[in-house]
Amino acid sequence: MASTKERILASATRLLDAGGPSAVTLRAVGGATGISQAAPYRYYDNKRCLLEALVRANLDYFNAALQKAKHDAASPFGALDHLMRANFDFARRFPFRYRFLLEASREDSPLGAEVRQAFGAVIDLVRAAQQAGEIKGGDAKHISALIFGTAYGTVRPLRARFQSPRVETRRRPPVPGLGPGAELHLPFD
Repeated sequence: MASTKERILASATRLLDAGGPSAVTLRAVGGATGISQAAPYRYYDNKRCLLEALVRANLDYFNAALQKAKHDAASPFGALDHLMRANFDFARRFPFRYRFLLEASREDSPLGAEVRQAFGAVIDLVRAAQQAGEIKGGDAKHISALIFGTAYGTVRPLRARFQSPRVETRRRPPVPGLGPGAELHLPFD
């Protein structure tokens, strides 16, 4: 049987998937877990700590997919293909989780550094595929940014479907770094 902390994290994940970040409150997580509304505070100091645990769990998923892709593929491009298919599938099935990973990658924090390091593995795979002649030359960081940007572009419309009508009517800001004349902000810089 899962520990209380694991059950809390699983409930928070379900709430996030169903209703986005605003649905994840420590009180709601307590109720969804079947424990007192105050009990999650024994395991997580605040919502931020709980959300960081969610990001770390998703980062573990990404790293496991990376290791599986490297193990299963016969070439660097094959590994990149396997990893990106897993990444696109994850982004499609769990748009809020994927967005959290991307947002965490931009933070100046230890968690942000962990996410950037994991995402940097995509750059390494692109470079390895270039060296093997499987991908044409070019800046590996930009090619990787295009891959992640495509996944993000896939997620945004899906995420909109799951938001409440109140949120859908708000004007959404453009994707950071992709406005006219803006520099491209990479999730692993």
